[in-house]
Amino acid sequence: MFDFIKRLFSKPDVPQLPQSTLEIAFRAGMMISMNLMAERCTPDIIARLSLPFSRGYLFGWLDAASQYANIELNDKEFLVFMVAGHFPIKDDIGDMTTFVMASSELQGTLDLENGRALGGQEYIASLEGKLSMPIGLINFLNR
Repeated sequence: MFDFIKRLFSKPDVPQLPQSTLEIAFRAGMMISMNLMAERCTPDIIARLSLPFSRGYLFGWLDAASQYANIELNDKEFLVFMVAGHFPIKDDIGDMTTFVMASSELQGTLDLENGRALGGQEYIASLEGKLSMPIGLINFLNR
């Protein structure tokens, strides 16, 4: 799997991230994927995951993963990290790079920023044992 991600980003203008950094992104994405398991039978899940709040939640969750691990990323590296973190839900969102780039274009919008804040908070609370099941995204998808 990590070889696939490395090949995906093997172009000269795309920053290369260390394997350990890619693994952190992937594991954070797997946490989301596992949380979505019961939701995959929900009609319109792909459309709902494409809404700004959902996109923001995913960005916030993965951003918190990089911060919690003390990973410093410039803007390009951040986007590579985001794409790697979206790998576990690629079947839900389609092309990861396109999804991440479209999400990044929504930065500054209220819905995306609200989702981003909640995703980040839930990631940290989950790792610190203050939240047994992050449900912010699930609640949004089921509205």
